[in-house]
Amino acid sequence: NLIDKSYLIDGFWMGITLFLSYILQVIGLTMDTSPGKSAFLCTTYCVMIPFIHWFVTKKKPKVLHIVCVFLCLIGIGFLSLYGSLGMSNGDILTVLSGVPCAINMVISSVVCKDNDKNPLLLTTIELWVVSILAWIFVGATGTFPAQFPLEAVGGIVYLGVFATALCLFLQTYCLKHMD
Repeated sequence: NLIDKSYLIDGFWMGITLFLSYILQVIGLTMDTSPGKSAFLCTTYCVMIPFIHWFVTKKKPKVLHIVCVFLCLIGIGFLSLYGSLGMSNGDILTVLSGVPCAINMVISSVVCKDNDKNPLLLTTIELWVVSILAWIFVGATGTFPAQFPLEAVGGIVYLGVFATALCLFLQTYCLKHMD
């Protein structure tokens, strides 16, 4: 029996956190954040991971992690702060999208490493959860496009298969085999 209850629970939480990260970033983009700025701001998850991992596993972050947090905050400041030293609502949502993304990475790492789980199976469940939630969101908000230009189909397939599914599998696989 390949799939048991623990796979479904772990994949569910991986999917929920990934969906929350995606949706916060997308909403931030629809507000007032440019794609280039968003690409930088959402990567703040990288400096959150050691601290969330510390909270979950009780393994303290290294000094280098602390230094990286300050460098990241300086970068966010240069990129996002303006005039009154405030951030736009879209910027804030985009930075916040890093929290569930970091939680997702910690969950993926812990469940694969501690339970010797199959990364492909976990990633498959994760992607099903994200897909179902995305369809629910699109249905609830009525944001499904009326038509797809034929030339966009190749890009959509590429993003879905290679830039999302393959990359998530490789990430989960690598998290299983490294610190």
